[in-house]
Amino acid sequence: MSQGRASYYLVRFAGAVLPFIPRRLGYLLADVVGYLLYYFNPRSRANLISNLRQAIGPKMAEERLPHLARQVFQNAVKNYYELFHHRWTPVEKLLSYVQVEGVENVQRALAGGKGMVLVSLHLGSPEAFLQIAPLFGYPITAAVEPLQPPTLMAYMLRLRQRHGIKLIPADGPLFSLFRALKNNQIVALAIDRDVTGSGTAVQFFGAPVRLADGPVQLALRTGAALCLGHGVRRPDNTFQGIVEPPLQLEVTGDRRRDIEVNMQKVASLMEKIIRRHPEQWLMFQPLWGKE
Repeated sequence: MSQGRASYYLVRFAGAVLPFIPRRLGYLLADVVGYLLYYFNPRSRANLISNLRQAIGPKMAEERLPHLARQVFQNAVKNYYELFHHRWTPVEKLLSYVQVEGVENVQRALAGGKGMVLVSLHLGSPEAFLQIAPLFGYPITAAVEPLQPPTLMAYMLRLRQRHGIKLIPADGPLFSLFRALKNNQIVALAIDRDVTGSGTAVQFFGAPVRLADGPVQLALRTGAALCLGHGVRRPDNTFQGIVEPPLQLEVTGDRRRDIEVNMQKVASLMEKIIRRHPEQWLMFQPLWGKE
């Protein structure tokens, strides 16, 4: 059996079982599984610790990095548990798990009539953050990384779209994104992983790194407002969803310069957020040394 096929059956098994595991037990199991994954996944562990070391800098004692990294693994497993467990959770219950801060920033962004590009990063629970927004009456279209095999991608799309969010593969036609902005809706795109290798180099935590520049390019091209959003996990495994005020984008007509300057603005804001919650930054791929 191929690895992709095995992954598909494992995910389907999780989708059949995890909805019936109570939250308290589910989070306990997630902590245990995350702890084990930390020790039995040396490559991801090394990448994660390297990223945290660069992000936090010399202020963080070296001996604390493994502890932070274990927390990141545990938070990542909790996210997957929630993806499956919340499959049949009533809307009212979901709303009780998330407190949203910055709804006025969404309203301000959409007041321009050209839509809103919501920049997300792999921090906290991106799933919880994006899933809750449509429940407040804000349609969202998001581009997601493709998965193999196609059957796994189709199943994950069904799970993630259950509460009204529209997802499209990031490697396919992006007409839906332009259409959503034209209809004054929200488009969500991740920025802290340059999966295509064609992003823009910025200074990020004191060193050059390439980040995905699609969100900034889309906002500049369409005139849409651009906001950074993230969901922070609380100690009781509820969430605080935060939408930052719209960024003041510089538009000079020099396309390359405008992308670079505005990407640096986004990167600087991301630094502040990650420094506040390093144990929730789910970055298992190496960032630096690839520019």
